Amino acid sequence: MDDFFNSELSRWPLAAINFNALEKNQAVPINENEADHLSCRWKIHKRLANHRRASITAKTDPQSISKRPCFLCAENRPSEQGSMRQGDYDILVNPYPLARRHFTIASIRHEPQRLSGHIREMATLCVEAKDLCLFYNGPHCGASAPDHLHFQAVSLEIAENILSIDHDSVNLLSITKTEESANIYRSAPGIYPFPFFIIDTNDIASLEHSIETVMNALPESSPEPMVNVAIVNLDNGRIRTFIAPRRRHRPVCYEKGDLLVSPASIEMLGTIVCSRQEDFDRIDERTAYRILSEVALSDDEFNRTVSILDDLNNRR
Repeated sequence: MDDFFNSELSRWPLAAINFNALEKNQAVPINENEADHLSCRWKIHKRLANHRRASITAKTDPQSISKRPCFLCAENRPSEQGSMRQGDYDILVNPYPLARRHFTIASIRHEPQRLSGHIREMATLCVEAKDLCLFYNGPHCGASAPDHLHFQAVSLEIAENILSIDHDSVNLLSITKTEESANIYRSAPGIYPFPFFIIDTNDIASLEHSIETVMNALPESSPEPMVNVAIVNLDNGRIRTFIAPRRRHRPVCYEKGDLLVSPASIEMLGTIVCSRQEDFDRIDERTAYRILSEVALSDDEFNRTVSILDDLNNRR
């Protein structure tokens, strides 16, 4: 992957320029000094990335999608962009990066962005790319190409929050379900800016079943329950999955035109991406938490999901 990445940047000026610009605009922590505050349990950074404007403001309604060529299909990609085939996916360097390493992993077929039926593929890709975090943006949860199945992979600094979670501490996470080879945890109320699930396992089949169980418990939405999903490898050989259930595509501030912030997996993991200097300057901890909580499930909705999940497990 490193050889492929370096080769792409050496022959693709746009990608090289944007990765260099990102290095100059490092992510800035906005709540690291709150040592005695619960907020430091979920560290929030903000990052200025002017090159992300098109992605952040992308129109993803069916009419808009039908009017543009799919930029993930091989025939429509830039001539400078190479690919590395991995099974039924092409690994591509993302020319509009959000991390030191940023890849898009696109299906070789033009098929809709759906998680169901592709969980095992995502987990397998994560195991093979041990030093990267793989994530999935749902079709109404940050995916700028909801018409073409894809995952993304970024360097691990993006996943600091989920890598550092201590599920053995009851004041951080409470256990929802334990299987023989997969543990599902829920975030404890009042600790984090929004509720989420964590799954730890060393078995891909158990992970697939556990994610499907959680998805089946979430509020119904078309074309699938609204989620952001991220998967990382832990030091002990286990796989950790983060599931952030959603209720909205974009926050109120975006819809009003106040802030062009449109949360996807990166934001839910703790990095607020800004494409305008004025937005970057205005983002503070309170604003970031409000944005994340507006697009995530409410505590009541999350508790109902947990109850449904418990019922599903009790029927097994």
